[in-house]
Amino acid sequence: GCTKKTRFLITIQNREKCKLFASKDAQGFWKPTPKRKSIFDAKARHIGNMRISWYYYYNVDDGRDKSSSRLRKSEWQIREYYLASNYLPQNKVERTKCVINDDDQDEGTKSQ
Repeated sequence: GCTKKTRFLITIQNREKCKLFASKDAQGFWKPTPKRKSIFDAKARHIGNMRISWYYYYNVDDGRDKSSSRLRKSEWQIREYYLASNYLPQNKVERTKCVINDDDQDEGTKSQ
């Protein structure tokens, strides 16, 4: 769940459209970058972290089957921002099962 001290800025892309854009026949997958990037404010204070996931797909446009096709990284990406209202160490930033925490709700909305 979310605590009141955690704020989230969310950007959303339609994953189905990303798959169709890559190739109608290709089965792809989202892969996050190994390291999370730190986010700093204007005073160089650490205020959260960002994780970028890229969409990878198999190039099957040349008629070959998936097993002999090269894995390619598309231009599609999803960025997830984890922002804290006060300083939190990187391993303490809330990351689980929360998209946004409204004042009307006790718990955050579960992510997909």
